[in-house]
Amino acid sequence: MQETELSPSESFIEFIGDKKCSTILADPPWQFTNKTGKMAPEHKRLSRYTTLSLQEIKEIPVSIAVRDPAHLYLWIPNALLSYG
Repeated sequence: MQETELSPSESFIEFIGDKKCSTILADPPWQFTNKTGKMAPEHKRLSRYTTLSLQEIKEIPVSIAVRDPAHLYLWIPNALLSYG
């Protein structure tokens, strides 16, 4: 029987379980185009890990893992700052 690969959201849900956090530090595997027009960090020379699109990252249900109140520290590459 073939196992299907979990989506990033499903993987997060499986990982977090019923844990609740007051602080979350997130450094998602962003996929973006840098100033030279190369896909970063997926350029052949920089290929180190699988990345996620902005939409895939936005779909990760972080809210299920937080207490009230909570805060999030989110690393974002400069190339994506204009997306808010």
